[in-house]
Amino acid sequence: MARKYTYDGRPRYRADFYRQCLPHIFCGHKPTFTHGDCQRKNIMIRSDPQRTTASNRALELVILDWEKSGWYPSYWEYCLAVCALRWDDDWGLWIEKMLDPFIAEVSWLQMLRLELWS
Repeated sequence: MARKYTYDGRPRYRADFYRQCLPHIFCGHKPTFTHGDCQRKNIMIRSDPQRTTASNRALELVILDWEKSGWYPSYWEYCLAVCALRWDDDWGLWIEKMLDPFIAEVSWLQMLRLELWS
């Protein structure tokens, strides 16, 4: 990314800033097997008739669409889930109830995403 800045003729000091900061932000995170696309559209809750009794309705959580799954840094799933938010409802408030939060990392990834693709 730093090379992209200097190649595109952007200020060198910005590239130097990224070279200085990025190794400290995204280091020390263990590899974790993650789904890679934690969004509502990939979460299904259905009734489980085999475990349902007369007094208790059993539910089963099913996670769909594993094509983006893999071994990623521990912050990856949380960051992707937050980056995919459209902020048109309260889904963003539920993410931290399901995933460990990585606030600094998601902030940096949001900024880098804007830098690279806007």
